[in-house]
Amino acid sequence: MVIPPEPAADKIPGGVMFHIFRASTDPGLFAIADRARPKRFPPAPNGGEWQLFKKVPEIGRRRVGFSEAQAKADIIRYGYHLASIRTVQ
Repeated sequence: MVIPPEPAADKIPGGVMFHIFRASTDPGLFAIADRARPKRFPPAPNGGEWQLFKKVPEIGRRRVGFSEAQAKADIIRYGYHLASIRTVQ
């Protein structure tokens, strides 16, 4: 299931549109790219696949789940950024 994009009210004009993919075998693992069809992506864990989860515009401040600045740096260097979100019980 793809979640609709966030409202564009806070987005930075000309900023990055982050495409967030979720690992099919690990719902807490995400790969973030700047395009819908990334050129380079790591293999998904345990033979799974990356599934588009949602798209979010760059807003220039901290957001839940990942650092935009770090994601942009990793995308430039590696082609993607990995983020892990775990729940605490």
